[in-house]
Amino acid sequence: MNSNNEKQLNHLMRSLSRIDGDLLCDVEPANPARVIPIKKNRNWQRVATVAAALAVLVTTGVVIRHVMFGGAFDY
Repeated sequence: MNSNNEKQLNHLMRSLSRIDGDLLCDVEPANPARVIPIKKNRNWQRVATVAAALAVLVTTGVVIRHVMFGGAFDY
């Protein structure tokens, strides 16, 4: 009985190894990844962003100052 179990186990392992081998033959290698160049930030873009942020802050400050301390709606 022990030898029968070993034979069945060996048969199962051989059949599984054939299945794995067949599956590995069907698998294609992965395509190489595309290299995407990194866009460099230009200096003028950085300066323009800082200038726009400062303009928004100054404008917001002026509006708040006029609304809080009067002068915006004085007729």
